[in-house]
Amino acid sequence: MFQITLPPTSRGRTRSLPSPALLFVLAAACAPTATHAADAAPDDCDPVLSELLSDLLARSPSLAVARAQAAAASEVPAQARALAEPMLSLRTTSDRSDWSDTTDIEVMATQAIPPPGRRRLMAEAALADADASRAQVDIARLEALAEARRLYFELGWLEGLDRIRREEREAVGDFVSIARARYETGGGLMADVTRASAQVTQLGAELVKIEGERVALLASLNTMRGRPADTPLSPSRAALPRVEREDSGAALERAIASRPEVAEAAAMEGAARARSELARMTARPDVVLGGFYEAMDLGGSGDEPDEAGIVVGISLPVRRARIQAAVAEASQLELAASARRGVVASSVERDVATALSGVDTAGRQAALYRDVLAIQADDSMRSTLSGYSTGTTSALDVLDALRVKFEVQAQELRSTVDANLAATALAAATASSDLGPCLVAAETVASSAIPVASSLPAAPPTAAAPQVATANPSPSRPRRAQLGR
Repeated sequence: MFQITLPPTSRGRTRSLPSPALLFVLAAACAPTATHAADAAPDDCDPVLSELLSDLLARSPSLAVARAQAAAASEVPAQARALAEPMLSLRTTSDRSDWSDTTDIEVMATQAIPPPGRRRLMAEAALADADASRAQVDIARLEALAEARRLYFELGWLEGLDRIRREEREAVGDFVSIARARYETGGGLMADVTRASAQVTQLGAELVKIEGERVALLASLNTMRGRPADTPLSPSRAALPRVEREDSGAALERAIASRPEVAEAAAMEGAARARSELARMTARPDVVLGGFYEAMDLGGSGDEPDEAGIVVGISLPVRRARIQAAVAEASQLELAASARRGVVASSVERDVATALSGVDTAGRQAALYRDVLAIQADDSMRSTLSGYSTGTTSALDVLDALRVKFEVQAQELRSTVDANLAATALAAATASSDLGPCLVAAETVASSAIPVASSLPAAPPTAAAPQVATANPSPSRPRRAQLGR
């Protein structure tokens, strides 16, 4: 049986640990960062995410509301273009006197005719409102897709973090056994056992917190797509998004051309302009045209002939103060709509710049954790365990090395999730079609620090907990063996 020799006890005896402890030392020293996915195959479409987004687009209550409102707005232009309903009136006059018993009946039809151009302007305003409503549907769609993606990646982060913390708790629990064995043989302190046991308890508390956050996040995601809050969903493992270089000016140009907020602002400006012209037309009178026919002396002698005629009338816009206030109000609303268009353009520019910077930062962080910190954490763990076996490092050093190693694993996973969130933000900022179900094209970034498409695989279609895919995966290394008790 393999043994690992420890420093002599105070009594001069040489102690040894059984082979499971040796396995712990060797396997922990060689264990790869748990978030590496060496066998991940590049794939442009995450089937779990694609199905989620398709379900969202089909069942989202908020999208259904936006679509219904847009459909309602599309029916308004026809109403605005039409004339007001004609008026038909009936008047009767009866004469019941000692010398006469007659009845007159008059029928009158009238139609209000607005000034030339008013109906056209009303239709233009209604059409612009309909365009704005359609743009609002696109805005709601992009926001829903971006939020669903964010929740999906955050859910994957929590599931991956749960797995990492469980592995950490298992490793620290195994170390408790080693510390207890050294204490029982007189080579260690009870404080080492207590410290390690407290860390196990702390990790258990963190797992409870992670589970609570996962349940809440899953409920939010299911509510968005009109599903019961506890509908299960197992995200695919996260991989660095496939990216390409692109000039920030080109990205901004795409965003201005594609963002529905820009189209909405333009439509609202058009509607405000039409209503401003309408307000200035309120000083022009409406014309009323009509005709009447009156049957005379019904029931009498019939000597009086029937009468017919034409009715012409006009409205009297004499409330000048009201008219002037309406014109001033419409003019200010037109100015506000024009200013809002500029605000939207500035907001789009800010969103694109922020998203490009976020992708750059996330890519740098992911590369740092994958290529530097993960290796350093493994080396630190290996040297600390080696020193512990010879008595040159303490139990506290081992616990700290374990904590650092698993924290680097967690942060490496977090950096990959952040990279996906940054790519999502860029897709939303440029209104990319890649934001929707089944990614078929690469997201673009303007940073030379981000690897090009050929070096970064996209999310693989496996349904395991999220892991980071490496651009140049190293050969698989054995996982840490569980320590025997």
